[in-house]
Parts: sequence; C-alpha cells; structure tokens
Amino acid sequence: MNKLTLSIIIKAGFGPLAHSFDGKTRKWNVANNSQYIHSMENDLDDYSETEYIDVVKAYNEYVMTSLRTMWGVDRRHLEQQYGQDEVSVFPTDD
Repeated sequence: MNKLTLSIIIKAGFGPLAHSFDGKTRKWNVANNSQYIHSMENDLDDYSETEYIDVVKAYNEYVMTSLRTMWGVDRRHLEQQYGQDEVSVFPTDD
C-alpha cells in the first residue's frame, strides 16, 4: 500500500472478481467466470454484491489503511473529514 493508492478514491472494476469503489459503496463481482458471463449475457443483476460505506466505516477504513503506510494517519485529513473529536485520539509530535 502506498500514498498514491490511498489518494485514489473512485475506481471501477470490470470482470470476474473485480472490485469497484465510488466513495460511498463498494461492489465486487462474483469469482465464477461462468456465472459472471451468464449474468452479463442475460442482463441479470446477480453478478455482484454491494456494501454501503457509512461514516463510521469510512473513518475506520481510512485509519486502518493509513496505519499500514510509512506516512501514517494524516491528522488534517481526519479533522477535515470527520471533525476535531475524531482527531484527538491520535497524539501529536509536539
């Protein structure tokens, strides 16, 4: 994981097992090639699953993903997106 990956918010996935994310929903396609192709050819909507990302889940994902990088959590980003209370749990370098 790198900082470029963290900065990409919207991505679209095409094909079996592909993942998409638009900032509010995460969607992933089935892994089975035959099921995916059958669904596409017959205009069925059973080729993917969707997860809706609420504020709490978005905050948690940002923190957990950021902690895996050499840059860590960006306090300014947290404050802008989630408010001062959510930033206060992270100590400063001061």
